Amino acid sequence: GTSADDKLIFGKGTTLSVRP
Repeated sequence: GTSADDKLIFGKGTTLSVRP
């Protein structure tokens, strides 16, 4: 999702994350 979790994983907000 576009949450902060994406930033921790991808370094940027992305919808590729499995998190909301």
